[in-house]
Amino acid sequence: MNSILYFVVAEMEFVLNFQYSETNNSFIFSLKNGNIKNSILSRVKVPSKAIYDSNCFTIAASFGNDLFMDRNQSFWITNNYRYEKLIRNLTGEFSIDIMKFIKYAKKKYLSIQQ
Repeated sequence: MNSILYFVVAEMEFVLNFQYSETNNSFIFSLKNGNIKNSILSRVKVPSKAIYDSNCFTIAASFGNDLFMDRNQSFWITNNYRYEKLIRNLTGEFSIDIMKFIKYAKKKYLSIQQ
């Protein structure tokens, strides 16, 4: 079962040098099978460790060390250390149908990258 994942990033700029980016308002949203009733919203609970860009050969990004994305856009989940909930029932590797990064700012504009 694949998901549609939304990564919402607010109040920060992406920093790409082996470090965490801090944000209070980011969350991960999983829309399973396109059904809103099966969706999971997981807000960041440790803002200082919200997003990590490893910038290494295999791992592209980590969301609080709970959700990892590799360079081939495969995903895997470990635990819910820094986000409130697991966005899937099981840990381990999985693939997704659609991935979107949404960045918003106080100027009320929205940019979506796919």
